[in-house]
Amino acid sequence: MSNRRHFLWVAASAAWSGAAPAATVEEAGKDRTILFPYYTSVPTYNRYRRILETAYAAMGYRMVTEEMPIERGLVESGVGSVAGEISRAPIIEKMVPDLIRVPVLLDMLGVSTFVKATTGPAPSLEQAARLRVGVVSGVKFIEAWTTDWPRVERVGNTTGLVRMLVAGNIDVAIGFADNVRNAMTEIGLASNLLNAKEVERMTQYHYLHKRYAALVPGITAELNKIKSNYKTVSEGFKARGDK
Repeated sequence: MSNRRHFLWVAASAAWSGAAPAATVEEAGKDRTILFPYYTSVPTYNRYRRILETAYAAMGYRMVTEEMPIERGLVESGVGSVAGEISRAPIIEKMVPDLIRVPVLLDMLGVSTFVKATTGPAPSLEQAARLRVGVVSGVKFIEAWTTDWPRVERVGNTTGLVRMLVAGNIDVAIGFADNVRNAMTEIGLASNLLNAKEVERMTQYHYLHKRYAALVPGITAELNKIKSNYKTVSEGFKARGDK
């Protein structure tokens, strides 16, 4: 654990053992730094990070991130050794009850099934359950959908998922549509190589560990400013000229 993370953990532990919640906020380093896990396997995280850097800066805090696997990040945010989650779907609230949802809709992401165009239309979830399926490990709601499916391969990131599908190692990939499109561009694949079927629209929210509860009103206000009259914070951020 880095010195900064150790300091944050000590400060958070002190707050949990009896200090006022604001102490965690004020004592998180003289530079008022807060730490979040960052998942390179989720392309949309880059935009969310820039949104939150802007919002926390307006509050007088410097947001920093540390790259780690999705599963490990959820464990660390769940015990408060990092400040929370940049973005997650609400399903984690049942799994990690100590995370507080910041009540501003960060984004709405389409979740789709994908197949190679040569195989025909993309299947529904019910149809996909009978096929060889690939998913990204750590995406909790997709893992929950596929728990009892007989042939599921889990990979570390969306780029790997697309490569498996194109190579024929799986019949169907299930993932966020934006992430799959970004991965196809990264690999250099034509956009018409895969057929897709949207199966769900998933809400995304920012989360803070309860030890950082004192930050919730401020970050809620700042995200609402960015969201403005748009449906999501992400849309408001783009409308300002940010991508």
